[in-house]
Amino acid sequence: MRLYEIHQASNLILEQIADFSREYSLLPADAIHLATMKANNLVNFASNDPDFERVDWIELYKP
Repeated sequence: MRLYEIHQASNLILEQIADFSREYSLLPADAIHLATMKANNLVNFASNDPDFERVDWIELYKP
């Protein structure tokens, strides 16, 4: 049983990384999470990084 899948990043995801990085003042490494979430219609995210508190469309969980 595989717990993960690896996908190639689409052009849309690559463009959104730059957009999210600027819009939410995120590092590209953080913005890639948002772009991948957006592309897959995901809204729940677990992180202790306070930078994600600026993103209004995610449900942030702090473990």
